[in-house]
Amino acid sequence: MDITYPNPWDFTDSDLNLTSPDGKYKVDYENFGEIAMGSPIGGRYTITIANKIFIISDWASGPVIWNKESTKVAFPSWTKNRKQKVTVADIDNLTITIYKLEFRVLHITGFTNNIITGIDSPIYKAKEIIFNIENEVVEKTILL
Repeated sequence: MDITYPNPWDFTDSDLNLTSPDGKYKVDYENFGEIAMGSPIGGRYTITIANKIFIISDWASGPVIWNKESTKVAFPSWTKNRKQKVTVADIDNLTITIYKLEFRVLHITGFTNNIITGIDSPIYKAKEIIFNIENEVVEKTILL
């Protein structure tokens, strides 16, 4: 296993990647714990925008990754059957978009020009992912 920090099993609420590149926004974690023994962790995500705190997921995982423009932040969110979906918070439009495609365990490593890169299941049968948010099927979009 060659996995860097932060990763789905090891990240904290003091990680530098929680703050947007322009320093204006910050994601915070609440009530995090293991989904099952040895599994990645999950909990609530909030984001602060213009001194207002918004819940962006009640059951998310991490770590988060911002695009370089500080307009979107991507992270894995858990499903009821313990799969994960790509979720994107859009700061400009105040929306949360959850995409339909399911993954085993997401380790998101990049977010450039609407392309999210990473690894699905970095420990077991790892598969590189390239996820274009412009072309993927949206499950739902929620207004903040």
